[in-house]
Amino acid sequence: MAVIGAGLGGCAAALAAARSGRRVILTEETRWIGGQLTSQAVPPDEHPWIEHFGASASYGFSVREPGPAAPDINPEEYHALLANAADYIVDRLDADIVFVSMERTDIQHSHAVVAHMHNEGRAEVLRRTYLSQQILALLSHFEFAVGMRLHFLIFAALRGVPFTALPYASKITGFLQDLGIEIPPLGSFSIGQLIARIDRSWDTRGNPGTDCATVTRTSGSGTGNKPLGRRVAS
Repeated sequence: MAVIGAGLGGCAAALAAARSGRRVILTEETRWIGGQLTSQAVPPDEHPWIEHFGASASYGFSVREPGPAAPDINPEEYHALLANAADYIVDRLDADIVFVSMERTDIQHSHAVVAHMHNEGRAEVLRRTYLSQQILALLSHFEFAVGMRLHFLIFAALRGVPFTALPYASKITGFLQDLGIEIPPLGSFSIGQLIARIDRSWDTRGNPGTDCATVTRTSGSGTGNKPLGRRVAS
């Protein structure tokens, strides 16, 4: 039998099958087996550590494949750009990075960004399929978000999570312009400029006069009547 995914559950399933006499193939697309136990040194029961030392903040990231909607994106360039930004966030803020895949095709590109990171052990790629309500609940736990997907940005806004966008197509640029936010398209700015933007957005996140507050109000009024039952892959 084959077990796809060598997280903690996959390893347990493979061991149980092997002990019952089956021949087992265990596969894992990342460099680590054992899930967070090995990749992030998280103990099986981390509650005593959380209660005593506290937990790291989490930043949400959303990336996507180039595809027809973003034909001018160079994957290698934007993978490296986002990896540098994620490393900066880990180093400066001691934060963990969580990649939220809004579509199945985003998973591969999320892993490609992680592969470019120096702090890859502080990054996690969500690979299961979630309801939109579950994604909204997840985003509530993020301190900040960096995103490409329009729905990811809208969901972050609905939860009042400060974010910086990476405009890959006119619909993202138009969304931001409607909110009075001027951000150049992806591919026209450097890693230094992206980090400066993340810094500025983070430092002003608590200011009610910032763009983040405006985004929350506008997105809430513009999407409140839309159903949130659509499934997204992560």
